[in-house]
Amino acid sequence: MQMMMKRKFILLFITIIAIFLTVISLMINIGNGEEVIYYLYDDMWDMVEIDVYVNNIKIQTPVYENKLAFKSDPPKNLDNYVLLKPVCEALGATVKETKKAIFVKVENKYYKILKLHIAYKNDDIYIQLSTMRSAIDGSLTQNDPTKMYLFSSGYERLDIPGTMEDCYVFLDEMLDIEIKEDIRNSNNAELSKYHLGLGLWIRNNWLRQTDGRITKELRKAGYGHYDDMSAEILEKYQSYLKGKTED
Repeated sequence: MQMMMKRKFILLFITIIAIFLTVISLMINIGNGEEVIYYLYDDMWDMVEIDVYVNNIKIQTPVYENKLAFKSDPPKNLDNYVLLKPVCEALGATVKETKKAIFVKVENKYYKILKLHIAYKNDDIYIQLSTMRSAIDGSLTQNDPTKMYLFSSGYERLDIPGTMEDCYVFLDEMLDIEIKEDIRNSNNAELSKYHLGLGLWIRNNWLRQTDGRITKELRKAGYGHYDDMSAEILEKYQSYLKGKTED
């Protein structure tokens, strides 16, 4: 047992040293203005089974996950690598590759992605969905462990409510009867306990995902902070539940 533990420790140590040397090499190459090439080697990356959607179009791509990455439950794959070509095809984007970067044209805008942030396998270009999202100012979601989604900034996301009335419908479908009863019967102090639970979910999955939809409506109403927006949604939803019961 001790021998096996020692062997695992040595392998882990060697892997860490290899990663450290790779990072140092990349930094030196970048400093010298040289082209940075990063490859998805089989000893470092596992292929995982997950469907990838771009603007709700399912694309055909392998998905690679770093073997050393922290495994969450439920899994989050938004930092995994996918083929760039089908992503761009679904976005209606064009790609131009130079020595140091690639330039992606989406919705008549050009976005620069440094070679440091892409990878190669069998001469194909791979990119993390999270990197692509940042590059094109889009949004991501993975509510289902078997599916992940990338959206361009101009895509109208119907999975996010567009009005306060839509929020009521979405929350009615999401929440258990017991939670809805608790929200309805809570006073202001008691309702605040949902700020870091349901409120946080609303902020991460609705408000921060896009500047359109319900976020746009709340900004028009004078709300500038996501915390205030989620609080307004919960307070209005409570009023809706009370009115629904009275009816």
